[in-house]
Amino acid sequence: MSGTYSLQVVQRLVDDLSAAGIRYCHWKGSEHLAATLSGQGDLDLLFSRDDLLKVSGIFANLGFRPYRAAACKYSSGVMDFVGLDELSGKIVHLHTYFRLVMGDPQLQEYRLPWEEEILASASPAHEEISMPI
Repeated sequence: MSGTYSLQVVQRLVDDLSAAGIRYCHWKGSEHLAATLSGQGDLDLLFSRDDLLKVSGIFANLGFRPYRAAACKYSSGVMDFVGLDELSGKIVHLHTYFRLVMGDPQLQEYRLPWEEEILASASPAHEEISMPI
């Protein structure tokens, strides 16, 4: 394992994404990144839409399952996954973005086509987790 995370499933996620060459970054809530990586809150990650199938496969291999908190809050390209860190017993919530959307929280009807630019400009913030500049 390359980094040191308090949750084994997060460590494995980072390692597997890196091994697969998948670009991603932590998307929001950066002031609480260390707490998020230890299972306190959801982990918001932005991925390239081109990597959707690879990312979904990695999530499935690690035991993460798709989760929809509320049907009325569904946005195309934004998906939730939950998994279990077996060592700690903590549930890990991944809030993933394959498209950037904004607008009313219930609709999020506007798309911002900046995913690739943000991923290209992201810089490391916590070992292998990058953040947009």
